[in-house]
Order: sequence, then structure tokens, then C-alpha cells
Amino acid sequence: MIKNGTCPYWERDDLSECARREYIEFKFPLFILLTGMIYAFCKVFRAFYLRGKNHTNEAPEFEEQGNGNHEYARFSVLRLKSAWESRSFCNVNNRSTFDKFKKFIEGAFIVLQLTIHLYILSSMPMDNKKFFHQGFLVQMFLWILLLVVITLRLISASQSFRWVLACKRDLWAVSFYSYASLFTLSILPLRSVFIGKIKDKIMVKYIISETFIDLALLLLLSTSSIEGTRYSFLVENENKKLPPAPTVFGLLTFSRIDRLIWKAYKHCLGNADIWDLDINNKSIAILANFEMSSKKGRLLPNIICYFKAVFISQLFLAFVSSFLNFVPSLLMPRILSYVNDPKSKSWNLVSLYVSSMLVSKIIATTCRGQGLFLGEKGTMQLRTVLISNIYSKTLRRTILKDSTTSLQKNASTSFEENPDSSEAEPRKKSSRKDNSVNNVMSIDAFKVSEAMNTFYLACEAVFMTVTALMILYSLLGWSAFAGTFALLAMIPLNFWCATFYGNYQADQLILTDKRTSGISEALNSIRVIKLLAWENLFYQKIINVRDGEIRLLKKKATIFFLNHLIWFFGPTLVSAITFSVFIKFQNQTLTPTIAFTALSLFAILRTPMDQIASTVSLLIQSFISLERIQDYLNESETRKYEILEQSNTKFGFEDASMEWEAAETSFKLKNISIDFKLNSLNAIIGPTGSGKSSLLLGLLGELNLLSGKIYVPTVESRDDLEIGKDGMTNSMAYCSQTPWLISGTIKDNVVFGEIFNKQKFDDVMKSCCLDKDIKAMTAGIRTDVGDGGFSLSGGQQQRIALARAIYSSSRYLILDDCLSAVDPETALYIYEECLCGPMMKGRTCIITSHNISLVTKRADWLVILDRGEVKSQGKPSDLIKSNEFLRESINNDSKNTTHNQIDLKRSTTSKKTKNGDPEGGNSQDEVCAEVENFEETKMEGSVKFSAYKWLADYFGGLGVVFVFTSSSILIHGITLSQGFWLRYWLDTGSSGSKSTWLYRIVEGHSNIYFLLTYIIIGLVSSFLTSGKVWIAIISGTNVTKKIFAKLLSSILYAKLRFHNVTPTGRIMNRFSKDMDIIDQQLIPNFEGLSYSVVVCLWIILLIGYVTPQFLLFAIPLCALYYTVCTLYLRASRELKRIDNINISPIHQLFAEAIKGVTTIRALADERRFITQSLVAIDRSNAPFFYLNMATEWITYRVDIIGTLVLFSSSVMIIMKASYLDAGLAGILLSNAFSFTETAQWIIKVFSSVELLMSSVERIKEYTDIPSESNGYISPPANWPQTGDVELKNLSLRYSPHSSKALDNVSFKVKAGTKVGIVGRTGAGKSSIIAAIYRLSDWENGTITIDNKDIKHIPLERLRNSISCIPQDPTLFDGTVRSNLDPFDRYSDVQIYGVLSKVGLIEECDELCLIFEQEQPNFSSHKLRNRFIDLNTVVKSGGSNLSQGQRQLLCLARSMLGARNIMLIDEATASIDYISDAKIQKTIRETMKNTTILTIAHRLRSVIDYDKILVMEMGRVKEYDHPYTLISDRNTIFYRLCRQSGEFENLFELAKVSFDNKR
Repeated sequence: MIKNGTCPYWERDDLSECARREYIEFKFPLFILLTGMIYAFCKVFRAFYLRGKNHTNEAPEFEEQGNGNHEYARFSVLRLKSAWESRSFCNVNNRSTFDKFKKFIEGAFIVLQLTIHLYILSSMPMDNKKFFHQGFLVQMFLWILLLVVITLRLISASQSFRWVLACKRDLWAVSFYSYASLFTLSILPLRSVFIGKIKDKIMVKYIISETFIDLALLLLLSTSSIEGTRYSFLVENENKKLPPAPTVFGLLTFSRIDRLIWKAYKHCLGNADIWDLDINNKSIAILANFEMSSKKGRLLPNIICYFKAVFISQLFLAFVSSFLNFVPSLLMPRILSYVNDPKSKSWNLVSLYVSSMLVSKIIATTCRGQGLFLGEKGTMQLRTVLISNIYSKTLRRTILKDSTTSLQKNASTSFEENPDSSEAEPRKKSSRKDNSVNNVMSIDAFKVSEAMNTFYLACEAVFMTVTALMILYSLLGWSAFAGTFALLAMIPLNFWCATFYGNYQADQLILTDKRTSGISEALNSIRVIKLLAWENLFYQKIINVRDGEIRLLKKKATIFFLNHLIWFFGPTLVSAITFSVFIKFQNQTLTPTIAFTALSLFAILRTPMDQIASTVSLLIQSFISLERIQDYLNESETRKYEILEQSNTKFGFEDASMEWEAAETSFKLKNISIDFKLNSLNAIIGPTGSGKSSLLLGLLGELNLLSGKIYVPTVESRDDLEIGKDGMTNSMAYCSQTPWLISGTIKDNVVFGEIFNKQKFDDVMKSCCLDKDIKAMTAGIRTDVGDGGFSLSGGQQQRIALARAIYSSSRYLILDDCLSAVDPETALYIYEECLCGPMMKGRTCIITSHNISLVTKRADWLVILDRGEVKSQGKPSDLIKSNEFLRESINNDSKNTTHNQIDLKRSTTSKKTKNGDPEGGNSQDEVCAEVENFEETKMEGSVKFSAYKWLADYFGGLGVVFVFTSSSILIHGITLSQGFWLRYWLDTGSSGSKSTWLYRIVEGHSNIYFLLTYIIIGLVSSFLTSGKVWIAIISGTNVTKKIFAKLLSSILYAKLRFHNVTPTGRIMNRFSKDMDIIDQQLIPNFEGLSYSVVVCLWIILLIGYVTPQFLLFAIPLCALYYTVCTLYLRASRELKRIDNINISPIHQLFAEAIKGVTTIRALADERRFITQSLVAIDRSNAPFFYLNMATEWITYRVDIIGTLVLFSSSVMIIMKASYLDAGLAGILLSNAFSFTETAQWIIKVFSSVELLMSSVERIKEYTDIPSESNGYISPPANWPQTGDVELKNLSLRYSPHSSKALDNVSFKVKAGTKVGIVGRTGAGKSSIIAAIYRLSDWENGTITIDNKDIKHIPLERLRNSISCIPQDPTLFDGTVRSNLDPFDRYSDVQIYGVLSKVGLIEECDELCLIFEQEQPNFSSHKLRNRFIDLNTVVKSGGSNLSQGQRQLLCLARSMLGARNIMLIDEATASIDYISDAKIQKTIRETMKNTTILTIAHRLRSVIDYDKILVMEMGRVKEYDHPYTLISDRNTIFYRLCRQSGEFENLFELAKVSFDNKR
């Protein structure tokens, strides 16, 4: 009996009457009344006071912080949110009519309750029942308060009381708080009624009616939508479906997602089926709130500050959940005591214990679910913050390497990496490559965000550990401290394991960066890699890095084994030490009640121990990833917003000196003073490498400004500029030398965020000579250009990039050699109709070009650069007279020019285009046929069995899997035997009143014997279990090594068409996220699944064997378990696949931003690209959010089912108490406790396996793609010996539904003959090279080289036998030497020889090198160029070299390995004419016996060749000597020469060549 003064609280098995009247009926209701009344009054008063005032959540003013800070204006999320909201709307999810009607029902119940109270109060005599009448009065006032509250909630719909809406949610909260509290208070009195403790009929009726009304009101409010949260934020008219309005029941039990789960069960889900996110979970709102709460400094403090409310909530929920989880353990001794002696306690009391176990577990499950979901929602929000910050940083990051923040700083930094190193010194910091940004986003951001969930688990683990130790102490006394010290002794081991694991993880991330960078580089250059037959080279380089990763994965597996062993053996060791001390030193009897209660506590304690170890490991990984993100965010940013000065009258430089990087050998622009002529055409010319592109980048603010000033029209964001009356803004548009396109349609790339105007669009298309190409495409302007424009020809890419600049509203255009990739006819047309036509009216244009004769004709201002300095500038007419370079470069034939313009207009209007030839890409028909392939395929239904079998085959087949599962059954049988051994030990020793340490229980055996056996069983079980896990992970690591090799081989050797239509981001997603899942998550999850299934089966069999009646509960529970699991698995599968698909666009956006950051910044379009990234993040977050909700949905239901198993087991035990001994009951209850966790773990792991297997499916899909057809006949070693090439009736189409790119092409090239291939863009020129290299399978016809059909020759041998210089100069990350000679086949002398031949080094450079070798202390850095040192770093793509230098280096590479056949695809387009002439002379002199096929837009480059092949519409139109063709006025070649602007020179050169060969 529990007493409080004279009033006992508890009498035997029920609450006392005085306690019920004092607390249940008076004090607790009084507390509810006062708190509810005060809260409601404050909220209503505030709403009434603020009525009529406009209190919108406006973003803070930006002017003070952003005044003059244009970088802030461009990147401020608060300003972006304000602009975004102005273009968006809130779609209200209105309450249903039934929901509204429920409020009237609610009011009716309150009136009924008041009536009952008045009736009871009036019918009961006063007597001395003080508390009774006080209680009734308090409760009546409480119901009056609730009547007032419901009245206010009802009248809020009236126009006169709209101010109530401001506090409507608070009033709703008061109602719910009151109903829930009153119902909770009514439970104990209702129990008293049921067990017959309350016999007064009026009181019985009152209690029953009150409980019913409280329950009804609670259910009404719990199942009605929460008032005040009914809307969802929609962006720019995106038609998204809204989720159901939230209810308390739906939020607590996650039933809100029922409809989506049911819909997924009935049919497959698509993006359109996914509900929108509510306003608080939209990325723009998350980032705005984060920015407002953040301060300058490191990321971690800002994250903690922003998520502090989440952390506090998780802390509280973890505390409640942890405490309530131990209630069953606290009640277990009482239940076992009842089993041991049924007469010791009443049935009513024991049933209360069992009911309390049920209620406590349900509440604990609810709290845990809410805590975990808070963490998962925080994970999504933190991921949004990190990805957005990384993306924003990408747009701000400088394009320079090792740039300095100080103008005076000038340090030389080495950033070379050994490409062959896989594991050596992996933790050394190096300069981050662009390709590794994808890893920072896709891996590190995810790992850091997962810490939000880890925090809850860490808190729960700490609270559970402390609570368990307290209960153990109350149960075992001070001997519990012995177990505590054993636990503490294990913590350093856990931390030691976690530390090593973290170090290995850091090393692995370094290698992962290196691997993905190599893969990204290979994918971006796959065409050139195939032309050079370097697939095996890249395969080996990547595999070497991968081998280092595999070694680290195996080391991590060993650490995981040790950690697993500690986790499994820990409870055995702790319990053994505790029991030993309890028996030996405390001299106590170890009874089954004590032993099995302690064991259940130790079993529960094992979970927090594991959580502590795993959370520490995860937190260490998160901190490592956070440091990587922080390092990236700390990288140097562009200083353009500081160094550019705004001017309305001046556009150019004033004594400006600029450099690429802070190093002595860095290229510099010195003392540049240029005042470009406004509203005019300005041309910049100069030799290759003179600094033309650098000058334009300097004008955009992308270079380091050492001194001087740079004047530009504006530095404001594009969205902040005012549009003038002419439709123009004072902004700049930039067209880079290498065209940059985004994945999307032609229209998307041209309009590029501007308002679409069809007339203007058509005019731009026509002026850029794209109208005919568009007409030839089935999809027209909606044709998808592919990843980076891969599916278009080089000329088409360049013209679309130019069209983007022309279509823009920018008044200032900066064009970097945009005419080099098109034929002379097209170049002339674009120059006349676009650059000098009506589209340029009122615009200032700056263009660089090597086509000097063309750009100087109508330029108003000309700048001549040489070696980073302005040699001269002025009007072209003045400079021609005084400049030798200019005079040599220009062929001025005014008659031809005029005539050519007339011919051009005539020809461009008469020509029709049949199809577009992929000058470096695919035909347009291929694009149209493949448009649908750009949307990533989403597998439907469950993961196919073939995927499981495919994975099992790598392990050795299904037989190995069966053996592995059988071993799990055997091992857990050993584990269970430990409990039975303990029971046998305790039952055997129960004959004695006390157990002493040396007491002989069985003849020949002591307690030491039983204890050691107990320990040995635990040790063997733990070692076998952990060893099984280690073997599984090691085997899995070997499997992932094979899978990766297969995937890499499949991608590298795939047909080029696959790469044309598959975005790089999508492929990278397989190599990064999907591969990471298989590496680190899939196999442990498989192992965990098999273990959990075995444990659950053993538990059910054990309980069913001991208490067969349990099977009556087990069958429906299993059916329920199967139902919810089936529903969940289908929904989670669909949501996960959509999530996987929606992640790829984020990868794609990152890849595009990295490549096109200069263009984006030049257009001041950062804000729009940030908006696009946020839209992509929201699209990815939506399935991720509802997937997590579905996960908690199933977790909650499985926990409830597990709780029902525990409840039913407990009921069976107390019902059979007379037939069971306490030891066996203890074993059953201990296992029933673990059933909930194990059952929950099964569904979690199984669903994880299903979800993770989607990554296997995605990888399997890419391992099954068609590879290039290989030959089977190896030619002689000296093949091709002469170099004869013949094409017979060759037809080629790039897809089954496209038209022919080559149509019945036939021509023959004799050995040593040099053939120039000409024709307008799209004529089929590059398709000839594609056919010879077998980049595409031809439809019919043959190609023979030295009379051997190349279709039967192995690809690698074929491609190694032909030299090729591609149109796009492609270089790889490494050095000059590695790019020229990756296989180390040539000496330095040979390499210097080809560098000299192409003009990258001169004789004086070689002398400088010799002098430096003889005089080591002499530095001639300023005298020589970078190519003298063969170890000079070349960045990926050659981004630290000019376009011309890249082309020359590629030319040198081809000449170094000169074969008898060389194919040149417009290789000198970005080189000045003088250098081009020198190179052509070198080719003619050094390759006299080489068969050369050259695709050329510069006719001068091939005019002295032996033959000219004229292509048109995929057919051979003319094939003869240049002089023969140019002499015939009826030939196409004659017309092309006329249109080139240099007809007389071409004619003379052709005649001289013809005469020399005669």
C-alpha cells in the first residue's frame, strides 16, 4: 500500500478512492484548466490586438547588406526567395466538408458533457465530499472553456471574426491537449469500474459516459485535419499533387501516407503521382531560413544553430522512448515472480503489468518514430543546405588554379599528381579537380546529412545505457558495477575500431575522388579515347585506383569484424562477470527471476552499445565528409565582382596586367589598354597562343588582375537589369571557343531563360544558319541536343551557342572564335547576316578569330595581340598598311568579296539539307529517333529475380547462398543454447538455499564449470557470427571488384551511340552512388537479413513449442505482418527508384555548371541556375521525403506487431503460470523482447535490400549494353604496309529510323595520296572518319585498307594502325609527356622533335633547355614557354591551354605515332593562318608517303592536296585534283572557293600543285 499522509494512493491492486478524487477528479483537471485557459487567452488577445495589421513574412531588406555588393545580390537566397515567391503561388489544400462538420459534432459532445456534469452535480448531496464537488466544479469550468474554444473555432469562418484565424491553430491545440489529458485521466477510474472497485451506479454510469465522450472527442480531433496547416507551396505553376491534410493520428502513426502506399500497391508510381512538399520543406524556404540563422564562419556551428530545435526535440523524444522501453524489463521480475508463485500476486495486478507493458511499448514506439522521422526530415533539409551551398560555391569558384586573394601574392605551387598512384599517401591534400565536385555533392553531402538521424540514435543509446545500468543496480546491487566496468572497458575498443575505420574511410574517399575523376574524364573524352584506342589505358589506370579502394574496403571489413565480435560477445562477458560477482562476493542466490531479467536488460543494452559504436563511426565519417565540404567551400572564389568597374561610356582595359595563376611560368597579359568601340564590331587577332581568349576572360573578370582597371557596362545580376526600349539590357553575353550547351532542347539552349519570341527566334535561327538544320530534324526546335550537345556536329554546337548569345537581351557580345567550327560558306553567311546584320543593331560585339580576311572586312576596331601584349590597335584600314602580320594574313580581293556575298545569298536560299552529319556527333535523325532515351528508364515492379541471380552468380551461385543461410540457422541455434544452459544451471542449483562459489551442484561440477561453459558458448557463438559477417563482406568486396571491372569495361567499350544519347551525369551516378551502395551497404544488409530471419523463426518456434496457444495469435499477426510488409515494399521500391532517377538531374546540373561557369557568370545568370538547382533538389526531395515517411510507416506498424507478440506471449505465460517454471518463462519473455527489434530489423533490412538492389539492377542494365563489334582476323604485323584505302558502296545510318548519313559512298585513295574532304556542315564528312574507325556500324558496303576488309579486323588493332587528329582537341589530366606518349614508347628527342614541327617550341627554346641543364642555377622561365618542360601539368581537357595550343598538342601526339594512314578532322580550325600554313607544310614534308584524309573548312589547307572529295547530303559529288575542280565553273568546289573570299590565291595554289605533280 502506497500512502500520502492519511490518504493511500494504492490499495493492493487498484487506485484508492481518495487518490482518485484528489488527483484524478480535482488537481489534474485544475492544472489542465489553468494552463489551457492562460495559453488560449494569450493567443486570442494577441490575435485580437493585431487584427487588421498586415504581418506577412517578408524577407529582410537587402539594401544595407547588399549595397554595392553585387556578389551578395547574385547569390543571396533571401533575395532569390523574394523573387521566387512573386512568381509562385500557394495552393490551398482545403478541409473536407466532413472535417468541417466534425466541429459541430465536437460542440454537441461538449454540450452533452456539460449537461451530464450539471445533472450529476445537482443530484449528489454535499455532505463532506469536498474534493468530489470541487472536482466537478473544476471539470465543469474546463468544459465551459472548451465550449468557448470550439465556438471561436467555428466563428473564424465569419468575415467579422477573420482575426481568429491568426490563433486558430493555437485554439485547436488547446482542444486537443484537453481531450487527450481528460481521456488519459479517465482510464484508471474506468479500470476500477471493470474490476468492481467502484460500485455506485451513478458513478459507474458517469465514469463510463465521461470516458466515452472523452474518447469520442479525442478521436474526432485526431482524425480531423490540423487547423492552420492546409497549404503547400508550388513553384512557377508546377502542377503537383497535394498530400492529404495532416491529422494528429496521421502524424503520430504516419497514416498520412496511406493513400500513396495503396496507390503504389495497385499500380506503378511516376513523378506525377508524388505529392508536393509543404512550404517548410521546400528548398527555397529551407535555405532562406538557414541563411537568416547563419553567421560567417565554419559550416558546423551554422548547422547546429539552424537545427537546434530539431536536436532538442530529438533529445526529449529519445529520453521518453528510452525510459518507456525499459518498462517491460521493470515489470518482468514481477511477472516471473507470479509464474514462480501464482498466489503471491492477484490476477488483476498481473494483468495491469501486462497491459502496462503494451501501453508503454506503444508510446515508446510512437516517440521513437517521431524522433527518427524528425531526423530523416532533418537529413533532407541538411542535404538541401549542403548541395545548394556546394552548387552555389561552384558558380562562385574561380576557374584559375591556386589563385591568390592578394594582388601582390606570387607563389609557385606544384599540383601534379601521380596518375598511377592508387594508395600512396592518400591523405595528402591536393588541388581539387572539377570532377571531384560530384563526389563532394553525391557522397559527402549525403554522409553529413545522415548525421541528423545518427544524433537521435546516439541520444537514445546514451539514455538507454544509463537507464539499464540503473535498473541493473536496483536488481543486482553493486555487482552491476562490475558489468558496468566491463562495458566501459569495451568503449576504448569501440573507439579504437571507429578511429581506424574513420582513417580508412578518409583514405577511401580520396581514392574514390580520384577514381570518379578518371571515369568522368574518360566519359567526357570517350570519342577521342576510341579514336586513339586508349580504352585499355584508361581501364588500367582506373582499375589501379580501384584496387587501392578494394584494399581499404577489406581493411574496413576487418575492423567491422572486430567491432561485431565486441558487440556480440560483450553481453556474455558482462553477464558472466556480473553473475560471478553476484554469487561470489555478494553471496546471493542467482534465481531465474533475477538472471533472466538481467539477461533481458543486457540484451537491451547490446543495442545502445552497438548504436554508440556505429554512431561514433558514422559521426567520424560525417565529420570527415564535412571537412571535405568545408575545404571545398573555402576554395578561392572569382574576384570579378571586386575587380570589374561599371562604366556607361567605357568598355575595355586601362593599363591592365592579368595572369592565369600565381606562378612565374604562368601566362600573363601585360599593360593592356583597350577602349573598345561601342555599338560597333571589334575584332581581336593574333598568332596562336598570343592571349586572345585570355583577354576575353580578363574582360569578364575571370583572370587575376595584377594592376590597372577593367571597365564593363554592368556588374549587376541579369534579373535586376532594366530592359530598355530597344529590348536590350546593359549586360554581356559570352560565346566560348569550345561551345557549351546544356542538356535539353535546341529551344532551351537558345532562349536560355529569356522570354520566348517566335519572330525573334526565327530571325536568330536564320542569321546563325540554323534554320535549314532545324527543318531537317524531325523534332525541330524541340530536338534534344544530348549531354553537352553530344548529338550535334561541332559546327551545329557552335552555331547554337552563338544563337544563344545573339538571342539574349545583352547589348554587349563577347565571341571567342565562334566561326572556326563551320565551313567557309557558313562562316561568311554568319558574318554577313548575323555579326554585321540587323541582329547586331545597337550592340557592341567583340570577336576573336583566325579568319582574319573575313573578320577585318567590316570590323570597326581591330586589336592585334602577340605574346600577351597589344602590338597595335585601331581601324583595320590603318593597320593593314603598317602591320606585316596583318598584310601576310589578309587576302584582299574586293571583287571576289562582293561577288561571294551575292553567290552566298543565292546559294543559301537554294540549298536543301537532307540530314545533318555528325561532325563529331550523331546525325539529326538519330537525335530525333533517340529523344525518348534521354528520360532515364525507371524499372517497374519488384526487383527481378534475374538481378538477384546475376549477383548470386558472382558469389558462386545459389548453392553458396544456401550454405551461407544454413550456417546462420546452425549458429543461432548455438546462441539459443546459451539461455537453456543458464536455465539448466539455475534449475540444478535451486535445491540449495544459498549458492557458494565452490558449492558442488552436480557431482564433479561446480559453478565455475557452468560459468565457463556459459562463456565458451557465448564466445563460440560470437566468433562464428562475426566470422560469418567478415567472410560475407570480404566475399562481397571481391564481388564488387568484379562488378566494377565489368561495368567499366562495358561502358568504355560500349558503342559510341550509347554515349551520344546517355547523359554523363546518369552514367556517373552508376559509378558513384550506385557503386558506393554495392561496395558498402548491400552485402552487410544481405547478411543482416539472413541473420534476422533466422532469429525470428527461432523465436516463433520456441514460443509456439512452449505455449502452443500462442499460435492462435501468431497466425493473424504473421498475416498482418505480411500485409503491411507487402504494401510497404511495393511503395518503397517505387519511391526509391523515382528518387534514384531524380538524383541524376542534380548530377547533370553540377556537371553543366562546372563546364559552363564562365558563360553563366558572363550572362550574370547565376540566380536562374541556382533556381534550377533548387527545383531539381525539390524534385529529388519529394520522393526521398515520402520514402522516409513510408519507412517510418512500416517501422511503426512492425513495432506494434512486435509489441502484440510480446503482449500475447505474456498473456499466455500468466495463463499457464501453473504449468511453467520461471526459467522457461524467462527464456520466452527474453526472446519475445527481442522479437520486436528483430522483426523490425527484418523489414528494414529487406526493404533496404530491395531498394539497394535497384542499384544492382541499374548497374546490371549498363553491363548488358551492346559493345562495339570486334573483328576476328588479325592482319600481318606490318599492316597497313602501304596505306591504300577504298570505300565501296558504303551506306551508314546512326539509328534504324534515321536517314542515311552516308549514301552509297565509293572512292579510292592510293597509298601516299593526300585527300581533302570538303562540303558544308552536315554534308557527311566526319561520317567518313566514323566509318573508317568503325565508330558506327555501316548498313552495307565495304571499307578496305591494303585490300583487307576492316570489318573483320580487331578494333584495337585497326585504330592503332591509323593516326587521327580529331576536330575537338582533347587532352587529359597529366603532363605534356603523358598526353603525347602515355605508353612511354618514345624518347625525349622524338617528343621535342614533333613539338618543334607543330610550332609549340622553337630552336631558341631548345637552346634554353640545354643552357639550363648546363647551368642549374640559371632560370630562364621568362624566356621559354611551358612546353619545353615535358612534365608541365596539363589540366583535364587542356583547360589551362588555349584552344590553339590544344590543337597543336593533339597534332603533335598524332605525328609522334605516325602511321601509314592519317585522318585529320578540321584540326587547325583554331590556329592562325600563318601557323596553319607552317603545319601543313610540315605535314607535306614529313609525311610524304603517308595516306592523309583531311576534313577542312579552310580550303587553303587542302588546296595543294592530291585529291579533293566533295560531299553533299551524304553522297560523293566530286572527286578529283583541286585544280581540275576549281577550273570547272559548274563544280561545287568552284562555288566553295568563290565563297571563301580567297579565290585567286586558291586558284594559284591549286595550279602550282597541279603543275608540280604533272
